[in-house]
Amino acid sequence: MGLKNGLNLFVGQLIGVVALLVIIFLGVVASFYYTNTQMLTNFGAVMEEESERNTLMRVQMLVNLARQAEKSFQAKQNQEDANQMILHLDIALKEFVEMNQKSGVSHTAGEKEKLAPVKGLIEKYLISVKKSLTLWQARGFTRNEGVSLTLRKAAYDGLRSSLAFYNTSGLQALLDRMRWQEYEFYLYWSPRFVSNIRSLIVDFRNLQEESQLDATLNSELSDTINSYETELIRLSHMSKGSSHKVLERQAKKIGKILADHSIRDFNYLLRTLLYYEMEYRELGRQQKHINGVSSTLSLLNGRIDASEINPEEKKRLKTAVLSYRKAFVKLTQLDSEIAVLMDEANHIMGQLTPAIQQAVDEESKVMEQIRERSQASSRLHNIINLVVIGCMVIMAVILVAWMVSRLGGKVSLIGSVLAQIAKGNFDVSISSPPKSQRDELDQIAYDVGVVATSLQETMGQLHSRNTELEAISKKLAKYLSPQVYASIFSGRQEVLIQSQRKKLTIFFSDIVGFTSTTDSMESEELTTLLNAYLNEMSKIALDYGGTIDKFIGDAIMIFFGDPESSGDKADAMACVSMAITMRDRLRTLRKIWRDEQGFSRPFSIRIGITTGYCTVGNFGSDERMDYTIIGGNVNLASRLEHKADPDSILISHETYALVKDKIVCTPQEEIQVKGISHPVSTYRVEGFVDSASEFKLQLELTGEGFAVKVDSTRLDTQKRAKLASKLEDVAYKLRQQVITSGDTKNPKVD
Repeated sequence: MGLKNGLNLFVGQLIGVVALLVIIFLGVVASFYYTNTQMLTNFGAVMEEESERNTLMRVQMLVNLARQAEKSFQAKQNQEDANQMILHLDIALKEFVEMNQKSGVSHTAGEKEKLAPVKGLIEKYLISVKKSLTLWQARGFTRNEGVSLTLRKAAYDGLRSSLAFYNTSGLQALLDRMRWQEYEFYLYWSPRFVSNIRSLIVDFRNLQEESQLDATLNSELSDTINSYETELIRLSHMSKGSSHKVLERQAKKIGKILADHSIRDFNYLLRTLLYYEMEYRELGRQQKHINGVSSTLSLLNGRIDASEINPEEKKRLKTAVLSYRKAFVKLTQLDSEIAVLMDEANHIMGQLTPAIQQAVDEESKVMEQIRERSQASSRLHNIINLVVIGCMVIMAVILVAWMVSRLGGKVSLIGSVLAQIAKGNFDVSISSPPKSQRDELDQIAYDVGVVATSLQETMGQLHSRNTELEAISKKLAKYLSPQVYASIFSGRQEVLIQSQRKKLTIFFSDIVGFTSTTDSMESEELTTLLNAYLNEMSKIALDYGGTIDKFIGDAIMIFFGDPESSGDKADAMACVSMAITMRDRLRTLRKIWRDEQGFSRPFSIRIGITTGYCTVGNFGSDERMDYTIIGGNVNLASRLEHKADPDSILISHETYALVKDKIVCTPQEEIQVKGISHPVSTYRVEGFVDSASEFKLQLELTGEGFAVKVDSTRLDTQKRAKLASKLEDVAYKLRQQVITSGDTKNPKVD
């Protein structure tokens, strides 16, 4: 009963507060509803005017676009610009009509009267443009349409095509010069004049070829001029006073052919005619170009009349000139009519643009008036709303302050406890009233305390379990390569039997003569020595990012390129650099084992490296699997390791191609590997390019009684030391022989 009373008390207080807040809220809502209704009414009026203004601005933009298309059309005369003009004007007219239909009710008679001229001007402008385009279609947008096509046919088919028959005025001038030299020859009978005539014949033939005459006419002229030249040569070999009637007949025949096919200045006048026509089209259709065409046609008619060509040909040419004149006159008439329509369109546009702008300004003015009324109304309603809200806020603050004082302590207690739990501190205690006296917040506080106790117990169990799992994972990590371990525990790699093909760089190494070494050492010493060796090599491999596949007794198998790769070239460079570091580190270890630990026979290693595609992944069964690589390149790396000399690194050509810029290598003999059909090229690694100078010592001395040749690039460190010792011994003995006796034979170097 106590709990029920406690709950009823709290619920009753809460219901009362909520009811008062609801009343306050409804009052605020009613005040704002009235205000917003007025604002929406004003906003609707503003939006309607805004829509009309935007429509007028779109109409203005479309008219401007039509004007731009018109200017582009006047410059280019293409159908696309003409279509754009019609399209923009049609859309502008449609927009205007739709605006009038939507706003027909709200517009006053005065507003309709102001907008009517705009519509009328747009319609007039559209009619003017359409008439102009009709004339343009008759005229032709290009020279292949309408009157322009007729004019072009008259110019080219009627006149220019006749050039091949009548473009001989230049040849006539050359013939006149030939006849003058011919008369000089008759008078003086000198070979000089014959030579001059033949030179003019050459010019005649060149001009004949350039004139592009009709084939029949060209052939007839060529035959006649050849006969003339033949007769001239024959006559030049005869005595003075011989008859020259045959030569004169040939010359007259040439003159007759040229007279029958010669119209003076025909080519020049035709080019002048076409030039005036082009200037008329390109430079604004000026009257001086029309006069030029007319005067040139008159001159051409006069030249045709004065020529000696066939009368029928005269008639045909004069007909062609007349056709050209009629077509050009028709073209100029159409251009004049088009110009009148364009002037009319410009006049309409001069009225339309201000009319549209005036309508836009009127709409803006109406919008501004509506906004001013709306702002005045809004200010009044805002004052009323502020008063109502102020009263209601005061009431709400009083109620909330009372509720906060009633509930603040309990809520604060619950909040502090939850904050401690969020920080991980579950050792909290909450004192609460007896169960019969608890209200809802007391019960929540009690339940939070129970949850904290339960979480404390659970977290203790989780911490213990995590400690066990961490210890186990550290033990398991010893049996996996760090890269594989990291990819499995980070979730990047699934523990499934699967594999993939990847390009890797594979490393094999083993200890030279390990079997014989085991026979000469105690097992404890061997274990210590081998573990120290493997530990050092593993550290180097991990430093260079290699994935340690496995230890096979004294052998080590490492690969680069999976599960992490820096690229084929970088992986190969890292592998070879690791091998050089291992070789150098083993030399240091041998000295330590021999000098400090007393091992009399420290061992050497051989290393083989290749680069190629392998299958890499998990192999085995569902219960037991191994992450490793298989493939022919794995066998090749093992074979290279077996072929390597002690303390040397042997690599394949594939690896050499990737590291040759930074690693000094010496070519070795090719080897044959089972499973590979071709011999494998091999290279011995000498060192890094930066330190390559120490490997490039070369010496070659020859003479009577001696020959010395040294190439340090083919010697390892032990051989260099041995050779240096022998050379020093030989040098010492030679110096002793020089001192003691010159008859003593030179010592032989082993």
